[in-house]
Amino acid sequence: RFKFTASKIIKKYNIINVIVTSPPHSVAYYASYLKNSFPNINLIQDFRDNWNDDEYYEYKKRIKYFWQREKSLYMEDFTVRHSDFIVNTTKDMTNNLSHRYPNYSSKFKTIYNGFDRDDVKFLKENERKNILTRKRIKILYAGSLDNGRLEALYLILNSVSKMNLELEINIYTSFNYSKIRSEYKKFIGRIVFFNKPTSPSEIMKIIQKHDYCLSINSPAYPYAFGVKIFDYMLLNKKIIHISNYGELYDLMLMAGQHVSDYNISNVEKMLLDISTEVIDSSEADYSCFDIKNLTNQFTSLFLKEK
Repeated sequence: RFKFTASKIIKKYNIINVIVTSPPHSVAYYASYLKNSFPNINLIQDFRDNWNDDEYYEYKKRIKYFWQREKSLYMEDFTVRHSDFIVNTTKDMTNNLSHRYPNYSSKFKTIYNGFDRDDVKFLKENERKNILTRKRIKILYAGSLDNGRLEALYLILNSVSKMNLELEINIYTSFNYSKIRSEYKKFIGRIVFFNKPTSPSEIMKIIQKHDYCLSINSPAYPYAFGVKIFDYMLLNKKIIHISNYGELYDLMLMAGQHVSDYNISNVEKMLLDISTEVIDSSEADYSCFDIKNLTNQFTSLFLKEK
């Protein structure tokens, strides 16, 4: 049905450039067959992530039968061979594909996710300014605590307890905090405050009321870019990033933000730096994540109509 509908639209409007966004990854595979019917189209596959690098596609771990793994790898191979460009959202993911398909490496492009400055036009001028409360450092985290991310919170709490720091960590998540290990429940309502997820516009206002914003990469996905990181960039917030290295770790380090791996000593050092930091209002350069620049990168892949 997908291929039939897309074919009608391509014919009706004489479309040359076709962008397909996945997941679901089956859409990328089905769309590749359009190249057979319309060899002159410029097929751009916007992968978002490489599904066969995900632990959910690992044989014997999440995939029970070998034929399922075989099918998944075949679909990826077919998609790569029959597309003009494959776009990923990080260089790490692009490099993974390049290593797997060296003969097609010229097809692989990195175009980051990013932010749109129009998203904060609704904020009043006084709401756009960073509000700093040095008596008690206020940290915000918005997002998932699954897939091992909770360990980062435990490391922070262990450090806070040991160093006697005055922190307030406000978490906006769908995670059920009753699952927290018993020895950490004493921090709930004193240092850590759990809240339900809220609307995009409301979370922007909440972000502005915090001194720091926390970003956590799952130990299994050090190459990932959490979507909230772009809101933090847009609002020029000071960022704390915990990850077992990876591209975002390096980028935050270069941008003068605070980074640590999943090591208690390094987390303690990071928090000590934060506790003595004097925050100024200078802006970090995140222009490469501005949607205007990202759009130009996408259109540069377009084939001009002959």
